Amino acid sequence: MSKNTNSTVINDLKIEQVLQRLHQEANNQTPRLILHYLPKLPGLFTGKGIKWDKTKTDFYKDKYIPIELDQGNFLYLLARSINAKNFALEFRPYLLS
Repeated sequence: MSKNTNSTVINDLKIEQVLQRLHQEANNQTPRLILHYLPKLPGLFTGKGIKWDKTKTDFYKDKYIPIELDQGNFLYLLARSINAKNFALEFRPYLLS
């Protein structure tokens, strides 16, 4: 488990504002995710798992996959080290309990 800190390798106000907006968008998707997975819980509890239908993946196209701050810092530095032109990171400095 990584150490939870609020420091970041990015020191740019515009980037921080974009990341805050993306973080809010990720938070806003939580109710839709809960409603999507709620009917699948009985299968999980009975050991049947979730049936994955590869033809029905449209729901996931706009969903965020939050990562911890340390992971985000690593990915940012990795992208910079290879001169990546396009990448997106969303920092989530806390875990939902």
